[in-house]
This record gives sequence, C-alpha cells and structure tokens, in this order.
Amino acid sequence: MEFQVVSAPSRRSHTATAPIVVVEKILDHLLELVDRVCRECDGTSRFSAGDAYCLTFPEAALAMAAVEHLAAEWGTFERDEGLSCPINVVVHKGSL
Repeated sequence: MEFQVVSAPSRRSHTATAPIVVVEKILDHLLELVDRVCRECDGTSRFSAGDAYCLTFPEAALAMAAVEHLAAEWGTFERDEGLSCPINVVVHKGSL
C-alpha cells in the first residue's frame, strides 16, 4: 500500500499580484523542498501540475514525516522571505 501526499501553495496567497521574480523564487523553493523530502523520506514524486505535486511513500510513518517536514520547512521559508503564501498538504491512504 502506498501513502500519497499532495502539496501546493495556497491559491489564496498573494502570488497573483507578486512580481515574477518572487513567484519564481516560490516555485523554485517548492521544487527543491519536494525533491529533498522525497530523498529524505524514501518518497517518489509521481507527477506535478503547475505548483501541485503528488508524492508517494511506502509507509505511513514516512508519509507523515514528509508532511511534517514540508510544513515546517515551508513555514520557515515564508517567514524568512516575508511572504504570505501558505501551503496546503493532503494525505491519502491508497494507491494511484
């Protein structure tokens, strides 16, 4: 059984009116974070669509560790950059 984690910055964020360099910084950081979480938690990035990613993990504990890591790292990034761009993370037990 695989455990899926879907993450994306909130559409309610202010990125719609942000300069393109800020939007690029947000998207680049999200990609780096997703890649790092997959490496550290034995995950696989199955697909992405825009700023949304679908990640799978072989065990529930790894999926939950990934969620905690994503939330903590994104919160730190938001604060350090002075942004208001929360992340939405959804966990689903099942297979693709």
